Amino acid sequence: MSGQRSRPERIEEDSMAFVTEDNLSDLAVKRWATAHSPGSPS
Repeated sequence: MSGQRSRPERIEEDSMAFVTEDNLSDLAVKRWATAHSPGSPS
């Protein structure tokens, strides 16, 4: 089974596959808020 993906990579691909225009802006807002929160490492 040389074509089998590792578990973490597989999960990440699956989650990315569900990003649609409906939730894309919400996801972007969450990522922006996380990146710009005062307690976040920079």
